[in-house]
Amino acid sequence: MIATALSIPGKDGAPATSGTRFSIHDVVMDDINRKYLGWDGFFLVANMWPANPVNTITINHITGFQDSTGRILLLENSTSNPEMYGFVFTNNLVTTGSYPVWNMGRDTSCAYADVPLTSINNCFTPFTFSNNALIGAPSHYPPTTWPTGNLFAASPVNVGFVQYHNGSDGNYELIPTSPYKNLGSDGRDLGADIVGLNAVLTGVE
Repeated sequence: MIATALSIPGKDGAPATSGTRFSIHDVVMDDINRKYLGWDGFFLVANMWPANPVNTITINHITGFQDSTGRILLLENSTSNPEMYGFVFTNNLVTTGSYPVWNMGRDTSCAYADVPLTSINNCFTPFTFSNNALIGAPSHYPPTTWPTGNLFAASPVNVGFVQYHNGSDGNYELIPTSPYKNLGSDGRDLGADIVGLNAVLTGVE
């Protein structure tokens, strides 16, 4: 969750300067399951402040698998607030879920359309959402409904993992023939640096 909100109503709270400079990278998020977590999605990004909106968020080289009913992004910001800005989502390798970019629920939200391109465009100025491999995007959200410059895999089987293991405790390193090998904007594989993660986590319980 990346969010800013006013202090408790009735307690004379006021907006702080801003929530800014978030960087999330090289993380594996697998077995994201509603029965464990209460919801099934990767990232919630929300702004509840009438000034100084949450900004400068970079999500890069994430590998993630969630329930089929999940989402990549759950968004919230009232259209009466300033737009969030500086959102970067790149080089990720993630399942989309059935509701890929979704509104938290208010009809005044920037994400009310519940269409990836429309919602991201309405919620962030500027933004970069590109060079991601989006797995299993539902047919009612074809590539034309997404920001340009992304790749689409029909299922995890088409990605080329060493061992997918149903998205739970697998080996998500890409095999040499994977179509997403070395396709990062930095020349690395899409998704998290699995070899690097394994090295630093050796012996960690």
